[in-house]
Amino acid sequence: MVEPLKIPDFIIEHPNLSEEDRQSLKVEEFEKLIAAVKLKCRQKISSIDIKKFLAKKLLLPEPMIKQRCHMVQQLENALCSQGFSCKLQIFGSIGCGLAFKDKSDIDIFVRVPDIRFDRQPLKYRAENFENIRNKFRSMRSIFRTHEDTLFPYNVFIETLLQRKMRVPLLRLTIFSDIWECNQYLELIRLSIKCDLNVNCALGLANTRLIRFLCQLDARFMSIVLLVRLWLRNIVRERILLSSYAATLLVLFYFQQKSILPAIDYLIKLSRSPYPLYTNTCRTDFCTNIDIVTQHFPHDICDENVAQLFIGFFKFYSQFDFNSNFICTHTAKIVPKNYPSDVVEVYDPFDMTHNVTGRVNIEGMVREFIDGYESYKN
Repeated sequence: MVEPLKIPDFIIEHPNLSEEDRQSLKVEEFEKLIAAVKLKCRQKISSIDIKKFLAKKLLLPEPMIKQRCHMVQQLENALCSQGFSCKLQIFGSIGCGLAFKDKSDIDIFVRVPDIRFDRQPLKYRAENFENIRNKFRSMRSIFRTHEDTLFPYNVFIETLLQRKMRVPLLRLTIFSDIWECNQYLELIRLSIKCDLNVNCALGLANTRLIRFLCQLDARFMSIVLLVRLWLRNIVRERILLSSYAATLLVLFYFQQKSILPAIDYLIKLSRSPYPLYTNTCRTDFCTNIDIVTQHFPHDICDENVAQLFIGFFKFYSQFDFNSNFICTHTAKIVPKNYPSDVVEVYDPFDMTHNVTGRVNIEGMVREFIDGYESYKN
């Protein structure tokens, strides 16, 4: 039996403001946050306490994360009850504990019994495409058939599927009973986007990795939060850099500072009796902090959060993106053997996937230079 979804709560920051006023306030709040972090560093507050301070101020509270997990479980129950056997697994920002209070869309991997991922690459053939399309049709049909019951405040369903897409999506925009005034003074329902995919399980591995690295060094999580917030509230749409790509830029910077190890080193330390492959990429790695720190002491660099934040912008404002690309798997700067004006940052597991897409080098470096000039003092 299909039951109505229990829509999670929302945190509405700066309600009833125009988009321009809201953006100005976000810029002001970010500057105050950086000033607060710098003050805490001068006061010798520990990096763990600074991480807790930022998490409390910025992140979605645990009860609201549980609400979203419960809603996803309800979606799974609805699909399974109608004969579509599957397991829905959350990854991305919510999965690795980096979801901001006012932006908590959900990335979901739909594990179905008849699709294997250990040896299946993401460059699929025509029959794989048809298989993905058929799965989407089945899920969409169930959601549409039970739409009135399952989605009490309406839903918008999109199929984002093209033959050259790396990760096709079935996107649900699930509306709530809460209304907000937009920049045009129109009342709109608040909603949560759920992006479902059936062919790419690598997001689960990436989520496990980022969550582990946040546990490995408190400074990493703090810088990731600050950089992602800077990207969202300050840079906005001037460069189309994803929050995941920004996280990998922080990871590579920390690797160059000898705070975090190369990902292939974590794989070599893995105690798994059998290698784990996901979409042809090996994705098992050591998650024992004692073993990792024993082999890779991460306290060689004693810079605090404020110093590392400023250093991040300085490092990338001087990085030669035209001549080199970034490989977090090996933690090495790799020379390009071809002319290119786009940023190249490769996935920790899938070394054929540039996570920055088509981000222009000149535009991104300009943002890093501006960031360094803004926060260095």
